Amino acid sequence: MIKNLNILMFSIFVLFLTNCSETEFRSTPENVGSEAPPVQQNFKVNFERDINTTSNIDMIWVVDNSGSMSEEVAIIKRNLSAFILELEERAKLNFTLITSARNSNGIALTDWALSRGYRQISEFIDSRDSLIKLMELTPRLINTAIRSNSKKIVVVVSDDNSDMSSNTFLVAASKFFNLDQFKLFGFVGLSRQQSPCINNVGTQYIRLAELTDGKTFNICDQDWSNNFESIIKDVAEMTKTEFTLPSKPKGDILVKIDGEVITKFSLSNRSLTIHPDNFPKNKKYDIEVTYLP
Repeated sequence: MIKNLNILMFSIFVLFLTNCSETEFRSTPENVGSEAPPVQQNFKVNFERDINTTSNIDMIWVVDNSGSMSEEVAIIKRNLSAFILELEERAKLNFTLITSARNSNGIALTDWALSRGYRQISEFIDSRDSLIKLMELTPRLINTAIRSNSKKIVVVVSDDNSDMSSNTFLVAASKFFNLDQFKLFGFVGLSRQQSPCINNVGTQYIRLAELTDGKTFNICDQDWSNNFESIIKDVAEMTKTEFTLPSKPKGDILVKIDGEVITKFSLSNRSLTIHPDNFPKNKKYDIEVTYLP
């Protein structure tokens, strides 16, 4: 009797399983395969910019005019105006070019650049005297090309080394300005293997860039676009006029500084660049960005 009862109960259980639907026994998370909810577009984000130093950038290029520099000079001529224009969007720029304007490997600053108040000191720069010539000219440059309330950037372009050592240069420069505000960038020979076009490795320039938190680039590169862009990004960081938004806006944005709407800004993906003219004083600024639907 008990055996027959067990058989009957087992048969009922099997019949129950057979008639149940598959979904009653499936355990699947509700959000598997679903897309993340879209970012709310109509919201505000705030930044603070505390200016203890200004957006003033004094940039001086010193370009070797020696006979082996024809290809490098040609690259600079093709790109310098566009490079300056990009810098103007990120800093209150004071630009000076030190190189011969008349030599066969000379560079003359364009009328466009001169009309914007930028200057050229037409001096022949021999292959090893870029730093020497710069120190000789520095007394003339104080309060014009080199201002007291600025960050200073020197860009040296040479396929040779310097006869002035990095330490000697820094000692001499410290008599004229605060070295904490100074960086050196160089388009120079990095090594014999990396830079086959050079006369000598730019050892002193490399060392000087390291000591001042600057950078050196391979002068033998055929395309300097990334190198120019690297300098521009460093200037943006020094002047703090570029801000990263939490997400890419799907529509327009409204930008206010201290409650006033501004229009001099640019937006690329999540990167907001505010023109330095919007920061005229050394003070703390409140920046408000509203995502518009």
